[in-house]
Amino acid sequence: MLVAAILMLSLQQLQTSVPKPEEVGVFYHLDNQKLLPLERQTAVSEARWRMLGFGGQRVTAWIKGERSPVRLGRRPQFVLRAADPTKYQLYRYVSKKGRREIVLAVGGRAQPMTVRCRVTEVEPQVYRFEPAEDLPPGEYGFSPSDSNETFNFGVGGA
Repeated sequence: MLVAAILMLSLQQLQTSVPKPEEVGVFYHLDNQKLLPLERQTAVSEARWRMLGFGGQRVTAWIKGERSPVRLGRRPQFVLRAADPTKYQLYRYVSKKGRREIVLAVGGRAQPMTVRCRVTEVEPQVYRFEPAEDLPPGEYGFSPSDSNETFNFGVGGA
């Protein structure tokens, strides 16, 4: 009975343990207990007036390229080493004109396209991020609320 309890505990530890990222604040894709880096870019923020100023401002953030070179499946897992995981969000980009962009606000109203994730602390200051649902094909990126740094990937297509 003691052996069975030890085996169960060991199995649970294997299921929840993940490699610890060396860099703080950097997302990695977790693939068979290996950490693989995501595409890393700095987003450019732009504000444009609509309808001669009467329609308010449209604020976007964008990164270069319509597609990330990092391609993942529909239910990827990620690992982040950070003090505060709540400042990180997963966004879905719209690809057009040689870039990927998200609309942050229109007419003063915030409207980013965030994707819900389950976040689990696997050890102190190491977190596993998993999309709450399968991701449809498209372009995605994680970004902290206090920076324009992005960690990007795509779903679908080779």
